[in-house]
Amino acid sequence: MHPQTFRNNRPERTALIGGFVSRAVAEFDADPSCRPLLGRLAKIWPNEFSVAAIPILGGDGNSPAQLCIAHLALRGKPICGLIADPCWPSDIAIEAFRKLIKADPLFDVRLARRLSVTPSPDYPANLVTDSSLRTLQILDEVSEGRRLVSMLGHLRNSADPKIASRAVRFLGKRIQRVEWVERQLERRDPRIRANAIEGLWGVRSDSAKKLLLRCTEDPSSRVVGNAVVGLHMANYPELKDTMRRLAMLPRTNFRAAVAWSLGKIDDSSITAALLALVNGTAGRVATAHAVQPVAEAQIANESASVFEPEVRIEPIDIRLDGNAFTAFSPEDRSETLSRWNVRSLFQRIKQ
Repeated sequence: MHPQTFRNNRPERTALIGGFVSRAVAEFDADPSCRPLLGRLAKIWPNEFSVAAIPILGGDGNSPAQLCIAHLALRGKPICGLIADPCWPSDIAIEAFRKLIKADPLFDVRLARRLSVTPSPDYPANLVTDSSLRTLQILDEVSEGRRLVSMLGHLRNSADPKIASRAVRFLGKRIQRVEWVERQLERRDPRIRANAIEGLWGVRSDSAKKLLLRCTEDPSSRVVGNAVVGLHMANYPELKDTMRRLAMLPRTNFRAAVAWSLGKIDDSSITAALLALVNGTAGRVATAHAVQPVAEAQIANESASVFEPEVRIEPIDIRLDGNAFTAFSPEDRSETLSRWNVRSLFQRIKQ
């Protein structure tokens, strides 16, 4: 079952477990009973525990409570599917993954295996796409080295152009070979060509510079923009003249590519000379940083997910009332869940 569907079907229990986990984290350092309590929660309700764990792991810091939660979450199967759920903000998911891979250095391999998931009634094709894109985004940000290249290499030929382009970006940044990038430049999709160029960012060989310079003639402004950034990172000596030529082209999307490149490069030695040319048509900006969002809007971001969750479950507060806990909904403090359910749940945890 898809994580979001799971939360929508059992919102009360998910929120209740989230409340227990949140309280245990808050009192972790002061109360030694919090560690076994978290362990019990993770064992009895691994799905709900993982839902509660992700926003906690996605927070700042590296506290003992977060490390404990990371180790407990990794014991169960749900964490892989849940962290790739696109309903989580990307920064939360990425930071949570950083803590999980710190607890288990092979967790990226475990997550990468999810990319073989096929559509099913509980996991429709559009959610497979969104989840796969989020998985690739997380792995691209955090996973280091080339050990996943062989596992994910087939995705560059995916029938879904979004997955193919994201996979090309992931692979190119780790392969960093001119010959490999040159083969991807034969593809029709400009997103794939643009992401392939990122594989040469930081490569300073003459062959890399020659290929990047050739890409400034590409009909796609996105490819041109990435090529300019690559030339800057390769210390190409005639970069200023190249950017001036592009900035004077009549097509606004190429001027936008130069503007985006200026924001990426952030080099004062070339910014002042080119900014006036870029502003000659755009007219709306006064600095390279100001023009970059305008350019990014014109150079559409293909990795943005269209999936928006219908319901977002937040942990509820747990208050001590006599011998039982009462759970208060954050939306309505006067509304309480069943006292019997809460008492029963608490007794199960203590067993």
